[in-house]
Amino acid sequence: MSTNSPEIFEPLYLPFTIAILVGTRGKEEKISLDALTMNPKEAYLFAYEIQELKRFLFQVDGDFDGKITFIWNNLYHFQQENLDDQQFIFTQENRRILIYEHGKTENAYPWRCGYYEFCIIYQEQHFYGMIKIVPKNLEYDQLEWMHATLNQQINGIMNDSQFFKKSSASFTQNGTMYFWPIIRFIESSEERLLVAIQQFISKLKRKQKKEYELKRQVKKLDFNTIRWNLIHPAISNATNLTMQPVLQEENYLDEIKYAKNKVRKFLLTIETLLTFVKYELVKDKNKMDQINFQVKDIEKMMQNVVGNGSITDREKAKYRQSKLLKEIELEKLTKSVSEKVRITNSLEKLYEVYFREYTIGIFRIATDTDTSNYPSSPSKVFLNFIHSLSLFDKKVKEYGKKQMLLPVYKPTFLLYEYFVFFSLCDIFLKLKFKNDSEPLAEQILMHIKDDELMDGAFVTLENKDWTINLVYNEIIEGSPQVSLLKGTNFFSGEESKKPDIRLDFYRKKNKEYVASIIFEIKYSPMFNIYQPVGNTKAMEQMYKYWGLKYVERINGKMSYVRKPINEVICLYPGSNVHRKVLEAGCGTYIQFYPRKKGEDFYELIGERELIEIINRTIDEIK
Repeated sequence: MSTNSPEIFEPLYLPFTIAILVGTRGKEEKISLDALTMNPKEAYLFAYEIQELKRFLFQVDGDFDGKITFIWNNLYHFQQENLDDQQFIFTQENRRILIYEHGKTENAYPWRCGYYEFCIIYQEQHFYGMIKIVPKNLEYDQLEWMHATLNQQINGIMNDSQFFKKSSASFTQNGTMYFWPIIRFIESSEERLLVAIQQFISKLKRKQKKEYELKRQVKKLDFNTIRWNLIHPAISNATNLTMQPVLQEENYLDEIKYAKNKVRKFLLTIETLLTFVKYELVKDKNKMDQINFQVKDIEKMMQNVVGNGSITDREKAKYRQSKLLKEIELEKLTKSVSEKVRITNSLEKLYEVYFREYTIGIFRIATDTDTSNYPSSPSKVFLNFIHSLSLFDKKVKEYGKKQMLLPVYKPTFLLYEYFVFFSLCDIFLKLKFKNDSEPLAEQILMHIKDDELMDGAFVTLENKDWTINLVYNEIIEGSPQVSLLKGTNFFSGEESKKPDIRLDFYRKKNKEYVASIIFEIKYSPMFNIYQPVGNTKAMEQMYKYWGLKYVERINGKMSYVRKPINEVICLYPGSNVHRKVLEAGCGTYIQFYPRKKGEDFYELIGERELIEIINRTIDEIK
C-alpha cells in the first residue's frame, strides 16, 4: 500500500479484512485491503498493487455482523447504457468470491494496467481505496515510459477509446486530469461548432411586433390610430400629432437566454483546456532547452575525443550515438511542440468566436442572471446549435462531479506491439533511412483510426540503395492469386497467417523485391514461448513463417520468390535467466524492453542486436 501523506490522511482500520488472493490455486499471494479512507477524493493515497492477468478472488477474514458490500471498478464500454456498479455481497456463509480464472470464469480479465477505485460498505458507512494493476512482464515505470514514447508518436494512442472506468478523484493513471480525448473531440467537431453558432446568429428567427408611438408627421393610419384619436381629444386637437404604428423586431429571447447559459459553460471548459495545453507546451519547451544543453555538452566532449588517438573508435562511436539519440528525441519534442502550438491556435480561434458573441454579439441582450427555461417553440437553428453543444457536454459530463468516467489503457500486449513497431521505425531513422515526400509521422497518421493502428498499416523509408516497407499485422493469404488480387504479394500455400510485423527490402534503383524479416511480438515470459525440448505455440508459428512465399506479376507473368524470409525474430520483454539473444531452430529470440539508466534516461535493450541483424541482412542480400 502507498500512503503519500500519513501525517495528513489517517487510514481507517475495519474490524474485518477483505483480501484479494492472486495467483495459482494453493499458491496465492494474499493482499489485505486493511487501511482505507472515508473520503473518496483520498482513495488514491491507499493503493494496493496487483499483477495483471493472474487468477484472483476476494475473501473476507474476521468477525462482522450482517453483510459486507464490496463495490469495485469494472470496465465500461462507451456504448454501454447501464453503468451501475458491480457489487459483491459477503456474508458469514459466503466469504469467498472467485472473479477471474482463465478457462473457468466466463468473463475476461476485468482490468487494464492503471488505478481502479473500490468501495466497501459496512453498517451504512463507506470506505474507499484503490487497486493498482501493474504489468506482468514489465516494471510499472517501464510501462509509463512506453506510454510516453507512444504518446509522442500519436497523442492518446495508449488509451482505449472503447472502454472507461469510474473515479471519484480527479486523477488518471499518471495523476493528472485527462483532457486529450476532449481536445481531440473538439478538433474533430471544430467546424461543426463554428458553423452552428454562425447559423444561429445569422438565421435566428425573428418576429415583428406592432407598437404605437406619438409622432408629429402622419404617415399611416389604422383602426387603432383612429381609436386613439377619438378616445384622447388632446391628441386629435394637436397639430400634426397622432399615434403612429411602428413595426419592431423582437428576438427570440428565450432561445438566447437558454443558449447563453450553454455557451458560458462551453467557454469555461475551453479556458481550462487552453490552460492545460499551454502548461504541457511549456513543459515540452523546457525539456527541449534541457536536451539542447545536453547536445552542446556532448559536442564539447566529442571535440576532445575525436582527435585523440588514444581513444578507441568504439568509444568515439558511443558519443556519436548519444548525440544522435538526443537529436532524435529533440526532433520528436519539436513535433510535439508544433502540435501543441497548432492545438492552442485552434482552441483560441474557437474561443474567440464564441467569446465575441457572448460579450458583444447576439448574447449581450441577455444577462448572466436571466433564467434559462427551454423555449416552448424552438427554431431549427436553435436546435442544431444546442445539439452541437450537447455533444460536447456529453463528452465531459462527468468532469467536475463526484464521479467521472475516465479512459483506460489498451491491453498491455497490444501496447507492446505498438511500441515495437514504432521502435523499429526509429531504428531505421537512426540508420539514415527517410522519406522526404511523405514524412514518417504523416504516413503513420494515415493508418490511425479511433486511436488504433489499423491492421495492414505500413510505412516506407529509403536510403540511397534500399527501400523498406515496415508492415503491421497484415494478413497473408493462402494462395498467390488472392494475394495478387489484394495487392499484398505474400502467400503461405496453406492457411492464412498474420505476422505481427514484416520488414520488406526492395532495391531502390529498380524497385525489385529482395527479402523480408518477420517479427513475432510476444508479451510473455520466455518459458511460455521457448522450450529447449518440444515446441511451444510461438515456436510452431515461427517455424511456419519460414515457409512464406512472395509473388508478383511481371509483364503479365507470375514471378515467384520461394524463399523470401531471411530471418524470423521473436521479440519479448526480457528474462532474468536467459541470454539477451538466443538462437533456436525456429528463429532468433531477442529481449526487447526499456531499461532505466539515470534519472530520466532509458536505454532500449535489444536495439543494438536488432541493428546488427538488419545491417547483416543488408550485407547478405546486396
